[in-house]
Amino acid sequence: MEIETGFPPLYYGPLIALFCSRACPAALILRAHDLARAWAGAGVGVVGGFHSPTEAEMLRVLLRGRGPLVVVLALGLGGRVPRQWQAAQAAGRLQLVSPFADTVKRASRGQAEKRNRMVADLATRVLVLYAAPESSTERLALEWLAAGREVWTLAHGANAALLAAGARAWDATQIKGI
Repeated sequence: MEIETGFPPLYYGPLIALFCSRACPAALILRAHDLARAWAGAGVGVVGGFHSPTEAEMLRVLLRGRGPLVVVLALGLGGRVPRQWQAAQAAGRLQLVSPFADTVKRASRGQAEKRNRMVADLATRVLVLYAAPESSTERLALEWLAAGREVWTLAHGANAALLAAGARAWDATQIKGI
């Protein structure tokens, strides 16, 4: 596992891991945006791949906040840092990490799964905003639950399978104390 050096220990905890399937119900997208705004204002640390549209929108909001952010890439660290991330990185709030060598330039499904496992491993809490039925996000969340890991999700009918499997409903008022 390669981890970029020179960052303060703040980035290694506490962090909330953020996951969301690509296709997300509109009601959950709105709740995710509200959650990102609350976290940005409270300085909550977040780790994620930020690849799905909902995750990417949350990152956009979180970049305007004051909390630490860790972006785990599904490819090597050798590429350019997106312009939108540069100010947060220069301020020491954004850290890029990758489990892959710098020579890895294209992401595969297997690499995305390895990235998601790293995201969860770096986190204090795992929050799955939405896991589409039979998706890799749902499969990983169910695997973590079966292994005894605490997984959180948003209370909504679309997340009924996760809640029935033992995921805890995220309490939106609980910003600190991760």
